Amino acid sequence: MKLHWIVSALAITAASHAMAQDDAPAPEGPAERERIFPSFDVWFPEEVFAEPVSGRLIIYMISDDAPIGRGMSPVRGPFMDSAQPMFGVDVKDLKPGEHLIVNDANSLGCPVTLNDLQEGGYRVQMLLDVQRNASDWREETGHLMSGVHRVYFNGPDGIKDNPAVPDFEFPIDFRLGRVWQPSPESTVGLFEYMHVKSEILSEFWGHDFELSVAVIPPVGLDNGKKYPAIYQVPGFGGTHKDGYRFARMRSQNPGFNIVLNRSAYRIVINPEGPNGHNLCADSENNGPVARAIIEELIPALEAKYPLIAKPEARVLEGHSSGAWSSIWLAMNYPDTFGGAWASAPDPVDFRAFQIGNIYEDDNLYVRDDEVVPAFRRNGEPIYSVALENGYEEVMGPDNSSGQQWDSWQGVFGPKGENGHPAALYNAGTGVIDHDIADQYRKYDIAYQLREAPEKFGPIFKNNIRVRVGDMDSYYLNNAVELLKASLEDAGYLGAAQEWGGYVEIEPRLDHSTINDFDWHARMGEEMVAHFKKFEVMPTRADGDGADPDAGETDPE
Repeated sequence: MKLHWIVSALAITAASHAMAQDDAPAPEGPAERERIFPSFDVWFPEEVFAEPVSGRLIIYMISDDAPIGRGMSPVRGPFMDSAQPMFGVDVKDLKPGEHLIVNDANSLGCPVTLNDLQEGGYRVQMLLDVQRNASDWREETGHLMSGVHRVYFNGPDGIKDNPAVPDFEFPIDFRLGRVWQPSPESTVGLFEYMHVKSEILSEFWGHDFELSVAVIPPVGLDNGKKYPAIYQVPGFGGTHKDGYRFARMRSQNPGFNIVLNRSAYRIVINPEGPNGHNLCADSENNGPVARAIIEELIPALEAKYPLIAKPEARVLEGHSSGAWSSIWLAMNYPDTFGGAWASAPDPVDFRAFQIGNIYEDDNLYVRDDEVVPAFRRNGEPIYSVALENGYEEVMGPDNSSGQQWDSWQGVFGPKGENGHPAALYNAGTGVIDHDIADQYRKYDIAYQLREAPEKFGPIFKNNIRVRVGDMDSYYLNNAVELLKASLEDAGYLGAAQEWGGYVEIEPRLDHSTINDFDWHARMGEEMVAHFKKFEVMPTRADGDGADPDAGETDPE
C-alpha cells in the first residue's frame, strides 16, 4: 500500500510534540555530534513592499527523490500523488527588513513536522499569502514570494549521515523578493467579461464585492434576435476565466454542437470567494450568493444582452462542484432556471460524504479500522482524507484555507466563534461533531428530497439530469446512488421521458472520463430539444417568432 495514502491524522503533529525532540538529551560518548535541525530566516526588503504585511507563510518543498519534474516549482503544491513536505505559520505585521525565524516550534507541517524531515536534498520555495479571496492564490494579487533554494536537511535525528554533502548553516536566509501578479483576463476577441457590483454581497462582506462572468455570444450572433442562455458553473478551482478555454475550444472545433452554439449564449459564472467555491448557495459563511445571482447578476445580464427572460430559457450546466451548484439552483429556484445538466456532483447525500456518513460515523478519517481514501485511480486508492485535510490545515488553519474540504464546511455549516466556518470534524483526528453535522441537513440534497418529495420530486423528474461514473475518482458515485434510490422510492424516477430528468451511473467511468466528448454532444442535443420544447429558441426581438434557421445543422 502506498505510504502517502495510508498517512493518518497523526501526520499533523502538534508543534509541542516536535519541541520535545529539542529537549531530549544528546547521546553520550566520544561519537557525539552536533544535532542541527532546520530553521529559516524569512524577510522582505522595503523596495519589494514598503508596508507591514500579515498573512499565512507557506513553505513548499520537493524532495530530490520525488517523481516530480525538476522544472516544477514547489509553490505548485501540494502534490497529492507524491506527498511532499509543506509547512505553514501565521505572520502578523511583518515589517520590511524585519526577520521572522521559522522552526519546528512555530510551524505546522504535513505530512511531517519540520524536525522530522527525512535526510536529503530538497528544493524549497516560500509564499506569503496576504489575502484570501479565492481558493487559488494565483488568482490574487500582492502575495510575496521567494526564489527556489536547494537545501540539504540532516534528518530526524538532526545529524547528517552523508559526509559528501556540504554543511548548511541554519537558519537559512529566505528573501521574499517578488510580488505576485495574476494573469490578466484575456478574451482573444471571442467573448467578453462582465463584472457586476453586488450590493447584496458587498453588504454581507463589508466591502465591495463583484459577481464576475464570461459572456460567450452565439455563433453568428444576430442582435435582432433574443436568445436563451446556458449558465455554466465551473468546478472547484475554476472561475469565469474558464470562458477563455471554452471559447477557444469552440473556435477550434467550429462544427461541434453547432446548433446549440448558434442558439444560445453561454455565461460562465465565477463561483469563488474567500472560503473557496461557494456552490452558488446562500450560506452563513459566504452570504446570500444565490440571491445575488438571481436578483442582481441575471437582471444585469438580461438588461445588457438580448436574452429571453423566462425560466425555460435559462438552463444550468456544471461538473463536480459546478454540478452540485447546478442541481441546487435548479431544485430551489425553478421560477428562475428551467433545467440542469450535472456530471459527477459533489456529495448530494451526506450519508456518503465521499465515503463517510457524517450523521452516523464517528470519524471521517478512519472507518471500520481502515484509513478512508479521498482519491482513487483505476480503482487503486492514492491518498487519504486525512492527508488532504492535513495540507488544508497547513495552508489555512481552522477551516480558512478555501480548499475543497474547507469550502464544503464554508457552505454547508454554520459560522464558528472565531469567524471561520465551524468545524464538522477535528482536523487533526477526524472525529465528527454530530451537532454540526445535523445542521448540514439543510444542504443535503437527497435529505431535502426525502423530506419534501412533492416539492422536489417533480423538479428532478422533469428538469434535472445527473450523470456519474461508478468509478468516480472522489467516490462521488456513492452519494449519487443514494439520491437515485431516494427518487425511486418517492416514485419520481422511472423510465426516462424524452429529454426529461434522469440519474445515470455509468460503468467504468471516473471523475474525468464521465465529462467526455460524448457527454457534451449529448448535452448539446438535449439542450436544443429543451429550448424547442418550450419554444425559447432564438426569436426576433420585435416578437416575429422563432427563427426558422436556428435549428439547422451544418451539412457534413
